[in-house]
Amino acid sequence: MTADWFVATGTLALAGATFWLARRAGEQLKVERQRIEAAQRPMVYPLASYEWTQGIPGSGYDISRQHVLPLKNAGPGVAVNVHGACFFQNPAIGGRTSLELEGGTIGPGDLLDARLERPLTSGGWAGATGFVVYEDVAGDEWVTHFRFGFGRGNQLVCFHEQPGLVKKLGDPRTRYQPSSD
Repeated sequence: MTADWFVATGTLALAGATFWLARRAGEQLKVERQRIEAAQRPMVYPLASYEWTQGIPGSGYDISRQHVLPLKNAGPGVAVNVHGACFFQNPAIGGRTSLELEGGTIGPGDLLDARLERPLTSGGWAGATGFVVYEDVAGDEWVTHFRFGFGRGNQLVCFHEQPGLVKKLGDPRTRYQPSSD
């Protein structure tokens, strides 16, 4: 009878240890998955380079500055289905105008001139706000919100927030006033 108790106690101890090891392995698997996903995550944001902000002749931006917005992928992963919207003050209508932004795919460390749906005609980039949405290779959709303003020396600069998952933050358009197109 005493031997039965020892077997029962040993079996319970073994079951408890097995449960603890399985739980620990699951936690380690989750951490490893997060590490792998982070190693493949893109980070896309507008890049207000000197050439683009100044429209330097011969830079390619001397004519196209009102047609494109340079985007950079500073992350280690590919960004696919890049798109977004820009919102501009429009004094002529006393409100805001929105323009859609089309990018495509941006490789790690690459730049892409995302095209505006039509040329920017009023007010310029100062005070513009917007967002860029893109997917990683796992299919997660990310968003980076941005705004243009003036920095030191009255230079046009772009400020952007840390990217976030669209499924957690919701539709990025809800942050902006309705367009007045």
